[in-house]
Amino acid sequence: MTGDGSVGDGRGDFDFLHGDWTVSHRRLRERLAGCTEWQAFAGTCDVRPIVGGFGNVDDNLLELPGGTYRAATIRLYDPAAANWSIWWIDDRRGRLEPPVAGGFAGGAGTFFGDDELAGRPI
Repeated sequence: MTGDGSVGDGRGDFDFLHGDWTVSHRRLRERLAGCTEWQAFAGTCDVRPIVGGFGNVDDNLLELPGGTYRAATIRLYDPAAANWSIWWIDDRRGRLEPPVAGGFAGGAGTFFGDDELAGRPI
């Protein structure tokens, strides 16, 4: 811990998310297709710390125009590597997605991972 009571190793990077939120989401209607039309939708998010502050979990309700679904995020900080791993779960797929990993520098977060869209790796 630092002198002001905060943890200086990165584990507090997502502490600003803790609590219950009403969320206004926005996403491109079509991804990686040159689309510039944005789709807005509402949701809620409940975020809580886990494993003594080395991680957090959130429970989400996303109200897409095509149908509402539930999802969760699990974030875990690795102090030895000084980075975060983030997993996504949602009730449309019923599986834990591969994580993205990364961290924060200069006020920005950068996270990388393997993914696919329409069955193709991206």
